[in-house]
Amino acid sequence: MDTLDRLAKMAGRLDERIIGLFEKRMSLTREAAGYKKKHGIRADKKKADIGGIVTDTACDIEVIEYTEGLIMYIHAVSKKLESKILKKK
Repeated sequence: MDTLDRLAKMAGRLDERIIGLFEKRMSLTREAAGYKKKHGIRADKKKADIGGIVTDTACDIEVIEYTEGLIMYIHAVSKKLESKILKKK
């Protein structure tokens, strides 16, 4: 197996782990939205400190802007899912 094939397989395995973690994150979002709906709590309008989360956690300064974009996207999708759940009758 040449180097590119090996790297592609490693990236594929990481993608699988990322997908699993994303699904767990969305499961937590569903659970929190269900709790909010049951107890009459409105969706939270405040924005998370994504820059703080990233700078406190990320190690690779060369990709930090992409990491921040990824976390922003995950938060946006979470809010969208939460909103969908809260609107259901």
